[in-house]
Amino acid sequence: MMTSSIERACCVCGKETKNKCSKCKIARYCCREHQKTDFKSHKKVCFPPLYDEDVDKLTLAVLKKSLGSDDVVAAVREFLPCTRCLKSAVDSTKCLVPHPRHLACECGGMFFGGEMRSNFRCMACTRPFSHVTSLNSKEMTIQGQQWCFEGTHSIASLPSLDERRVLLNTVSLQSGPDLQEKIDNLPSDVETLTITSSTFYDDSDLIVFDKKLPKLQKLQLIDIKFSKVKLTPETTPQIRFLRLQNVSDSCDMEIVLPHLRKVTVHFWSGPPSVIQTMLDTATLLESFDSYKLWSNDHLRFASAALTSIDLHRSDSLSSLSIWAPQLTYLGLQACYSLDKIEFPSTNLLAVLQPPFICESPLVVNTANANIGRNACRALREHPRSIPAMTKHDGMPTEGIFAFMHFMHGGGGGDWWDENDDRGNWWYEDDYDEDDEDDDDWDEDEDESEEESEEEDEEELSESTCGDGEEMSENKSEEDHEDWETTDDEGAEGNEESTNDDRERMAKAVR
Repeated sequence: MMTSSIERACCVCGKETKNKCSKCKIARYCCREHQKTDFKSHKKVCFPPLYDEDVDKLTLAVLKKSLGSDDVVAAVREFLPCTRCLKSAVDSTKCLVPHPRHLACECGGMFFGGEMRSNFRCMACTRPFSHVTSLNSKEMTIQGQQWCFEGTHSIASLPSLDERRVLLNTVSLQSGPDLQEKIDNLPSDVETLTITSSTFYDDSDLIVFDKKLPKLQKLQLIDIKFSKVKLTPETTPQIRFLRLQNVSDSCDMEIVLPHLRKVTVHFWSGPPSVIQTMLDTATLLESFDSYKLWSNDHLRFASAALTSIDLHRSDSLSSLSIWAPQLTYLGLQACYSLDKIEFPSTNLLAVLQPPFICESPLVVNTANANIGRNACRALREHPRSIPAMTKHDGMPTEGIFAFMHFMHGGGGGDWWDENDDRGNWWYEDDYDEDDEDDDDWDEDEDESEEESEEEDEEELSESTCGDGEEMSENKSEEDHEDWETTDDEGAEGNEESTNDDRERMAKAVR
């Protein structure tokens, strides 16, 4: 029987291979390393073959007679679980996999016509869908792409990168009168947990999350008012991914997670020590994403594995310290008060730094931001810094706020000058602490102006001395014409200066 290229593909990388799992004879791997990588998930569905090619014909005949079918595999297929939906792999039914809630990326929402619409994009199948809830009946329907996967069942091991499946030890909870009870009764083997609101934001109950979940690796708390959240080595020691969104600024929160890799914090105005303590203990942090982090005026990052920092709309942030040798993205969009940025060259965590030196550019996004001179200088002096070509969509008010800060003495967000011979940066008037005072420069300018006037008077007297009154009158007429021409040129120069100012102000708004 011919097999398709998909059935012959490695379960990890998708490369076509002939090597099979020696036990189940179904899963394929191109190398032993990939087999080891996939063994944790494959062992749950790995089973001996129903019959081997070397089984004698008599034994096979007995099986066919007992089952009443010539196809032994098809006869017992309904007793085998589908590796995608975990239900019985019966040919007469469809394999239907809902969008995994922990992989649903929010894309905004709105109230309209008595309905509340929440838009999402599934990160497993990359397709959009919407949750539409009636404000009267409270019933929720899915519009758009109904299923993450819709097709035939499979009993073969799936590639590890294919997340269109129902995962074991994965729980999604929604707000309701019994939410606290459900949290308290969570099984101890939960690995992925998502707790979200059934509406835009639920503050009807004060929820406490202080549950011991020793195997929990991925946690999302979204749009629910919590009174207490405790994430420590005693309660959740294995968390790698954490997402916090609208968890209430008054929440008694403690986050100490040494194994934390990825963090997302949206809408937080609570105690600044919560965020900084989390960063100080997450020495293996790889990425930090925030939106409207309004409590911290100073942030300190230190991780040898950190590659991405996004501080979108950190309005009150004035000081930033980053030790991250592998950093490749720094998002400072709509940071209106950032005056100081430091890139320390050493840190106590340097022993954890990978042996190779990062040569990738550090992309910096300062759209709609006001960056002070000291911060601009730090960005210019970083050996790998380049400006970002793209930015977040943001709100229209970002440009307005940036312009207001700019008019009150803000530094602006431009720090790159393509015309500079060094290949970088803006601020031609960037000052140095060792420069002389402005008063000294004014005195020098006055002296140069006086010397210029004296030279002009000497040239004028020399031109009129030898030619009498007629020459003097002619010279006076010529000078008068020159004055008129000069006045016209000055007016044009003033108009050009005004236009330049308008363009600069419009650029700040953008």
